[in-house]
Amino acid sequence: MRTFRAGRLYGAALAGALVQLTSPGQCPAQEPADDQDAGAYGYVRIVEGSITFIQSDTGERAQAEANEPILVGDQLILSGGARAELLLADRNLVRLGDRAEVAFVALAASPDRNDRSTVLDLRDGSMELVVARDYEGEAPPAVETPNAYVEVSAPGAYLVLVEGQSRVVVVVRDGTATIRTDQGLTRVGRGEEAIVEGFEGSQVRLAAARGLVDLEGWGRRLASDVDGAELDYIDEPLRYSAAPLYQHGSWIYVRGRTAWRPHVRAGWRPYWYGRWRHTPTGLFWVSSEPWGWVPYHYGSWDHVPGFGWVWFPGRTFSTAWVFWYWGPEYVGWVPTGYYAHHYGPRFRFYFGVYGRAGGLFAGFGDWCFTRVSFFGRRHQHRHLRTGRGLGRTRGRLREGFITTDTRRIKAHTWKHPERVAGILRDGERNRIRREEKLPDMSPFIRREPRLPPPVENLVLVDRPARSPDLGSQPGILEPRTRTRIVETPAARNRTAETRSQRPIIEPRTRTRIVETPAARNRTAETRSQRPIIEPRTRTRIVETPAARNRTAETRSQRPIVEPRTRTRIVETPAARTRTAETRSQRPIIEPRTRTRVVQPRSEPKARALSSRKPERSSARAKPRTSERSSPSVQRTRTQRPARTTGNVRAPKRDRSSSAKPTGGGKRASPARTAASRSARTSSRPTRTTRRKSAN
Repeated sequence: MRTFRAGRLYGAALAGALVQLTSPGQCPAQEPADDQDAGAYGYVRIVEGSITFIQSDTGERAQAEANEPILVGDQLILSGGARAELLLADRNLVRLGDRAEVAFVALAASPDRNDRSTVLDLRDGSMELVVARDYEGEAPPAVETPNAYVEVSAPGAYLVLVEGQSRVVVVVRDGTATIRTDQGLTRVGRGEEAIVEGFEGSQVRLAAARGLVDLEGWGRRLASDVDGAELDYIDEPLRYSAAPLYQHGSWIYVRGRTAWRPHVRAGWRPYWYGRWRHTPTGLFWVSSEPWGWVPYHYGSWDHVPGFGWVWFPGRTFSTAWVFWYWGPEYVGWVPTGYYAHHYGPRFRFYFGVYGRAGGLFAGFGDWCFTRVSFFGRRHQHRHLRTGRGLGRTRGRLREGFITTDTRRIKAHTWKHPERVAGILRDGERNRIRREEKLPDMSPFIRREPRLPPPVENLVLVDRPARSPDLGSQPGILEPRTRTRIVETPAARNRTAETRSQRPIIEPRTRTRIVETPAARNRTAETRSQRPIIEPRTRTRIVETPAARNRTAETRSQRPIVEPRTRTRIVETPAARTRTAETRSQRPIIEPRTRTRVVQPRSEPKARALSSRKPERSSARAKPRTSERSSPSVQRTRTQRPARTTGNVRAPKRDRSSSAKPTGGGKRASPARTAASRSARTSSRPTRTTRRKSAN
């Protein structure tokens, strides 16, 4: 089996070499010429779960990401439950699942290869292969398995299940396939499956196709999502890849054209979130955004005031549509549309070294910069700065090369600025040999309206060039290509079969309807039976004189609503005088006082006083007032009896009519109150009188 497969691959490589030698205007794949029409790379479209990606050029093992390009020699290893969808360069779809392990042996239509057809090496797991009707390549793709070689014969859907090293199942949903083993060839038709057993495929059995597996159901859901997307402004071959644009942006009309604007935060710019990878056709931008395949490899970006960065659709593929700056300390890039749309249709784009530039960072305001040591890392965006941002901290940018050709800058050389300068200087030597010197591109970098003659002759043309892609990408010239189509006998047979299977298109016919008399009568009867629609009427109310009188009487009978008034009281001088007199006539309320009775110091007198009973008088007993007390401060309290000691009783309160206030319960005037107070004070017995009475 291995000898047979190796011989087939050698034949494919030999046929590719013969095509390369016989085709005029072709160059080796490692160094494509400027007039070579390079195709697009295949890429990883969707990643679900943990998938290991092994690069062929560096051998690096890393987590697979969406928008990763697929080159010959790359490998994918899926873990449990992981799934992936790949869109190959020949426009065929590959879906992987069930711990699949696949390597890419040959890739048709890849820009760096001349393979006749695509060959995939499936070592384990499951694979669904969907072959498009417009696939590119001289033959449909093929799948290698541990014990069989599966050749697809026609467009359709195929399922390959590898169950160990000795069992393979090939299910044909649509189309036909041929299985090659050491025992011979086995043809599998639509709705059939072949079970290959044995290490060398010693047993092959045919049976009816089984039902859909989980991987196929997942693929149907992906296809339905693409069908529901609105992609009217995208070319038909790119619509499947551009399906994520519908969910992550919107279409706007600007500058007389339709552009796509992504839903991103403020300050966002293209070619920022992602990393760079080396490919034989130049440095490839691997975007970290789910929609980043079509906008970064087709069309052009431009910064429009009021809208920010927008993308204009295009049809030509490139690893990255950017201008490069390579200097001793920094590496910078900016979208080519930033200059192409500024200079208009006169702008001319070509593949190579433009010149030198440097100076102030202000001229590189919208460029992306990173240090040479951080270039190419997977988290490169953490170290990116704009030219405008660097201008605030660093004054000048050292002189470097402006180029669009990065084919010879590989991963082991971009870390060394002197090596990169040597690679780009070789191109400068070639120009010097042709008596041409690299101009100073600083005016072009600053987008000055008037450019020096050497720069103007380099980037502008006298008349706008006509190109097939100018309708979708103005200002960018397409390289001239020479295509030689060689039709093989098998291709002629497929073409004849395809023509015979084309649907027959009926010619357009015009139908004229003639109305007969009977039909006219039925139409008249039908019109007479239609319901009568009353016309819209307008009612106008006219008020008579009697109605006016009744209205006036009704208004006169309505209650009169008094308006709300605010009363303001103004005090006159006479009122102020009366108020002052009233205040002066108010009774004076004396403060409450407490009377303290002081006992005599001699005990015999105290005993004599306690043996005798105090005389009761009809008059009100007045408490004793200290002789030492000042007449101005009187602390006599008549409401409470005096505190006694021993058997001495306090004089009782006189309840006679003399103690009552005069005036029938009314308060006396201040003058009478003062007179009565002085009389009570004079009638109170003093301390000397009490002593005499006690003796």
